[in-house]
Amino acid sequence: MILCWITETRVRDFEPRFLTACQLSELGFTSLVGRRESIKPWVMRNKFPVMWIDKSVGGVSAEEEDHIVKNGGFGICLDEEGGIYPENRYHSAIEKRFPKGSVSERQIYWAWGSKQANLMRGLPERFSSDQVMITGNPRFDLCKKELAGYHADLDQEISKLRPYILINTKFTPCNSRIYNGKQLTNDQRKSIEQSKMDMKSYFELISNLSKRYPDLNILIRPHPVEIAATYKDKFTLVPNVFVDDGRRPISRSSSCAKIVIHLDCTTAIEALFSGHHPISYLPNGVYAGTQTLPVEISEVTYTEDEVFRAIERRLIADPPTAAIQRALAKCAPVIANVQGTFLDRVRPVFERVDDIVSFRKEELNLLGATDRRRISQILAKQRLLRLTGKSQRKEPKFPPHNACEIEKLVLNGAAHRLVPRRAHCRWLSETLVSVEPSRQP
Repeated sequence: MILCWITETRVRDFEPRFLTACQLSELGFTSLVGRRESIKPWVMRNKFPVMWIDKSVGGVSAEEEDHIVKNGGFGICLDEEGGIYPENRYHSAIEKRFPKGSVSERQIYWAWGSKQANLMRGLPERFSSDQVMITGNPRFDLCKKELAGYHADLDQEISKLRPYILINTKFTPCNSRIYNGKQLTNDQRKSIEQSKMDMKSYFELISNLSKRYPDLNILIRPHPVEIAATYKDKFTLVPNVFVDDGRRPISRSSSCAKIVIHLDCTTAIEALFSGHHPISYLPNGVYAGTQTLPVEISEVTYTEDEVFRAIERRLIADPPTAAIQRALAKCAPVIANVQGTFLDRVRPVFERVDDIVSFRKEELNLLGATDRRRISQILAKQRLLRLTGKSQRKEPKFPPHNACEIEKLVLNGAAHRLVPRRAHCRWLSETLVSVEPSRQP
């Protein structure tokens, strides 16, 4: 069984999946981690069973899914949104996220927490109850102190900025290209105007922070969709204001920060897992699109003076443990990583689910490749058995490579990542890497 972990962005998607692939290599599993267009051709050319772990619905066509299932594999959707939505739009957002006709009956869906899972299970026309599993997301495990040394090389790099205040921005409506060439609705126009007001207030806050705390650096981390040049142009002459280059995951920028400030961003949750009690600055108050949970787990401020007082308290002493624990308790229904890790929750899947290799091609030939319902029923039964990872089939042949046991992986020639010593990594291309079980001499 080959585990195929699909990624789209180097920072947010690759790092958590690569970490999990390395951990699973210790259990004897081989993983391919890379872009969909890099992995899919290999899967379609071969007849080896794969576990296709994608980040969203619709990652493969019906024909490609038939090929995966026919050869003894199945698909998993590891959601990247996780149900962090405004409370008044939560149910409708889940329905929009998984529209009718987009959900395959032959896939398993890994939800961030019980809140999201219960809403998904409450849509029986889309999901069967056994299709949805609560796992959390590995991106939050990267923030935990137990993995503080995982990106030691990046920590050395960012240490030049210490001590610094991290400001996570999220002004995508007015500072991105998401609406370019589109006919705007009234709600979208309102969102853009609201975003412009918030962005202006944050510009003023950053300017005043740089003057008030000349001995502290300010690190701005734009949302991945935002245009980072907007901030670079604005603060290019301010000596203690820097813009994150996007080469490191938020877990590292957050863990190394002295203080974390945000509007209403999911990065607040990652900051919380890193040991911070984040500050939410809402200069224009709460509005319809405000994400509820990131604000609830933060110290909420509405004026610059309130922000300054919150910063002063954090400069004098670390946030009280009780405040962080209360915030984590609010996160628990939404993010399963509060109790245990992503690996803790998915490992039983690999150990209980039958080695899908035993779901042989001959059996499918008898059923006929087009009998999707019957295939789905058999797969559902197979999931209740044990995954051994052993197979009588020939070993898969990967593209040409030089295999060696390494400690560092260079991704796209720029970002260095520490890899557990026993993980066997194969550099296949700029967008594809394989992680294999260690081979004992």
